[in-house]
Amino acid sequence: MPVDVERLDEIIEQRNTKQRVAELIGVNRSTFYRKLKGEGKGFSVEEAQKITAVVPLSGEEAVQIFFGKKVAKTLQKEHN
Repeated sequence: MPVDVERLDEIIEQRNTKQRVAELIGVNRSTFYRKLKGEGKGFSVEEAQKITAVVPLSGEEAVQIFFGKKVAKTLQKEHN
């Protein structure tokens, strides 16, 4: 899943802490940091859902971060 890790990292820093988010979604802190750096397998759908809830992210932010700007723009056009 292509993740905008820079945007996610920025939002987490504003609203929570990386360590706390890792704890709340049930992921080892080191693993969470690696995934946030774009290393390894990345976040699963279940982890993305949990991150969305605990950070918290709005629906639009979650789509932009976890599905990319192209999908977000498509959804935005559909709602206009």
